[in-house]
Amino acid sequence: MGVNDLEKVYKMTMAEFRIREFGYVRQQQNDWAKHRLTAYNSLLAFNVDPKRIPKSAEKMLHLPLVDGDKTGVLKSEQLEKFKQAVKQYHDKKNGL
Repeated sequence: MGVNDLEKVYKMTMAEFRIREFGYVRQQQNDWAKHRLTAYNSLLAFNVDPKRIPKSAEKMLHLPLVDGDKTGVLKSEQLEKFKQAVKQYHDKKNGL
């Protein structure tokens, strides 16, 4: 995650940690996309039965952040429930 000192990680807020985590995962998936392309092209190079070869590299190894998948995005109803839970937590914490 680009942090050399573990003490800095302990001092991070959760929001900063999640942002760094997202960036790290995105970077790792971009690296995996390079390997996926190499593996797919090497699979095509051999005389393998064409029926057994995946139609695309994306079908061989799915990478949501690289492929532009929206599976990690919250739906509006999930977001509303999350906001409601956060509000309840803050009300309970502040004694309201």
